[in-house]
Formats: sequence, C-alpha cells, structure tokens
Amino acid sequence: MKLIRRRVFDISHVGMHSHVAALNPTPRSGPPPTNGGIPFGRTYDGGAVTLNQLEQHAINLVGGTSGLIIAFRGSGKTATLKKMAFHESALMNPVTQRRRRVSVDDTRINTDSEGRQVPEYQELVESLGGRHADLSGYKINILDYRLGLNPEQQHDLLLALCQVIKAGDLSPAERTALTVGIGVMRTEATEATSAPLLQQILARLTYEDYEQYNVTHRDVVLNMIQNDEQRMAMKSRLDRGLNASVASFTNAAHSVAYLLNTLLTGYDGIFGAEHQLYDVLTQPVVGLNLTKLSATTIPMVEMALWAIRTGAGELDIAADFEIHDENWSRWSSLVYGTNMVRHLKHIRGRGTRIFRAMHRLSDIDQVGQAGSQEREKALTGLKETDIVFVGRMPRVEHERLQEVFREIPRYYLNLLPTLSPGHFLVLIGEAWPPFMMQVDLTSMQMRIGHTDHARDIMLGGKRNASQNEDREEE
Repeated sequence: MKLIRRRVFDISHVGMHSHVAALNPTPRSGPPPTNGGIPFGRTYDGGAVTLNQLEQHAINLVGGTSGLIIAFRGSGKTATLKKMAFHESALMNPVTQRRRRVSVDDTRINTDSEGRQVPEYQELVESLGGRHADLSGYKINILDYRLGLNPEQQHDLLLALCQVIKAGDLSPAERTALTVGIGVMRTEATEATSAPLLQQILARLTYEDYEQYNVTHRDVVLNMIQNDEQRMAMKSRLDRGLNASVASFTNAAHSVAYLLNTLLTGYDGIFGAEHQLYDVLTQPVVGLNLTKLSATTIPMVEMALWAIRTGAGELDIAADFEIHDENWSRWSSLVYGTNMVRHLKHIRGRGTRIFRAMHRLSDIDQVGQAGSQEREKALTGLKETDIVFVGRMPRVEHERLQEVFREIPRYYLNLLPTLSPGHFLVLIGEAWPPFMMQVDLTSMQMRIGHTDHARDIMLGGKRNASQNEDREEE
C-alpha cells in the first residue's frame, strides 16, 4: 500500500483566522504603502520599509507626526534614531528648498566606542556637518528680533517663564506691566530686544508709560466706531484720566522686573542674551549640548525653544526632524511635561517629525505620584505618539504595552523578549496591522550609535547599592 503524505497547507479549513494562527509560523503583514519616504529597513519576508510620517498623517492613517522607539538596553534605539537622522538630513524640504534640518537637544554624557566621555549625539551632529553648540556659559537671547515673534508671542513666552519662577500665576496688573514693557522695548529698541533690556525697562517703568499705552489702544478702539457723533462722544469720555493708581501699576512692574532678574541671574545664566539664538537655530544641523546645565535649567531652555519654533510664523526656523532620547526623570518636571505635550500637538501639520526613545513603559511609574499632573503629562505624551517601534521587551512589560497603545497579537508579543538589536515590532496608528521590521545599520551608523549610558546607569546603581550596604554595615 502506498503511503500518501499530505502537507498541512493542503488541508482546507473553515473558521476564524485565530483558529489556525498556531499553524502559521510567519503571519504576513507589512508597512502601509508610501509615495516616497525614507528607505529605512525591511520586513521579515524581505519587503522594503519606508517611513513617510507626513503622508501617513495627510491620509489620516495617524493622528500626528510623532514616533517612539521603546526597547531595553542594547536593542539599537540610539543607533536607529541616528540612522533616521542620516536619511532626513540627506533629503530636501520641498517647501523651503533647503536641506532638511535635524535637531537634537543633547542631555546625556556617554562613553563612545573609543572610551571617551562625550555628549551622546555629538558625533552624529559633527558627521552631518553641524557644530555641537555647548550651551554652558552660552547666554541665549530668546527675544532676538530676527526670531520673528510678535508682541503677544513674546509676552506668552516670558509669562510662562515668570510663572515657573513665581510658582503661580501673574496677577492682571503684572501681566499688563509685562505687556507695556514689551511695547516700550519694541518701539524704542526695535533691533536690540532682549530679556536683560526688558528687565531694565520694567524696573523703571512709569505710570506715564501705562497712560501712553492706553492712549494708543484708545485711538484704535475709537477708530472702530463708524458713527462720527458717537465717536466724538466716546472720545470725550475716554479723554478722562485713568482710574488705576500709580502705586498699583509701578508695584506690578517692579514685581515682574524681580522675576526677570531671577530668570537672568539663575538657571546657569543661560538667558543673559549675549549670544543670538537665531544664529544657532537656523543652522542646517542644530545640535544643542545641554549636558552641563542643571536639571532645573534644561526644562526652561526647552520650553523657550519649543515656544520659539512654534511661534516663528513664516520664518524658516523650525526643525524638520527632532530627536529626543529621553530619561524618564525629565517628566518629573511639570514644566517639561506640559510643554512637551503642547509641542507634540503643535507640530501637527507644520512639517516637523519627532522621534523619542525610552527603555520601558514602567519607567512612567517613577514619575510623580499616582494621579499627579506630572505622571498624567507623561502618559499623555505617550498617547500622543502615532508610530511606535517596540524592540526587545520582557514579558512583564507586555500588558502595559497594550494598555497604553493598542492590542497586540500574541504571536508578536512572544517574539519581543528575544529580539536582536535593530529588530522591532512596528505599530502605526490604530487600524494598520502590526508588523516586524529589521533596521539595517551600516558600520559607521553602528559606531556613532554606540552608547553605554544605560550600562553606566545600571553599574552606577549597583555601586550605589554596594555603598549603601557598606554604610549599613558600618
């Protein structure tokens, strides 16, 4: 009798896909088709993967243009981010007709492949032809007139900074004094605007300045009245003196002057305005070395940078691709969290792509207290993320991964604990099926992507634990 062998795939089966999932060792799915984009990697069945966040946003596949790489140590997060930067920097911005601008705010020191202690992204910035600007001792002018911020935008930026310093809201009188001071500065020193100059103006602002401010606005309001008779009657009324006291205004002006003085003399002196921020932000590659700044200064600087890039209007100052290689502790600053979430929302439709990196979602549990504003901002920042690359991830993180982002088929979850460096599960939007991808990294990209920051943290933690044990024994 002849033995007939039948292959499992020759057998018909009627039922749900989930019924035969165990028999399918390689579920097939891939990236959404794109019209161009960055050639980035390949799927497990050899298909090309290209990234085009702007197109995916335009067709409503994703809700924004932000992405996240989340993976444990040694998974190739930093090298992958740097590969993205290589490709972005080589392309042209079709609107401005210039090379796409890559920007990175460097906040960590790492040991490079040659054993040197350097800012994490210094070699990337230099390899792209940029200069890694060390902001320690570098006094930036956040009110440089060339940045193109209008009076309202300058007011909002300074208001936010002052409220952080005050740890509370400015009063209506203080806000008015700030507005009047900005008006005086912009009128009398059009091309010399700066925070130090404004502080000096506010320290000497008079009631007459407030009266002149109101006269200017009075004339604008009167010109809105079309009826001549009514306009003249109202002018007669508005020609009367103001009902505010001299002391209430001057006290408010001095209060804001004190706050600005704190801004200038504290925060590592970075807001001293001896250097023009415009000259840094308009470079083809923007590398800002923040590694020597204090933990309280960094959120203030980034808040100012985001406000400037968002408010610059038609000025070509925005970054095309921003890298944020995160440390969870930065989200413990409500200033950082509030402004990062706002920034993620503002870049939608503005042509900017952001990619962030973090180790694991459970790091968020270290931010603030349960239910605190800080932790809520950190969670919102994750939920504002539209494209997620998940690298090597232990099973203990899998449930949280699905809680924050979306349901993930068990087959893919089972792959995560043993993924090799450069291998990622990709989640795009809510509807597109997940797929696996391998990022091909050149030797140069691997070299400049080398980082042992995570190892340093781990070893540092072990050293600290050992030192604590020694102290307890003593």
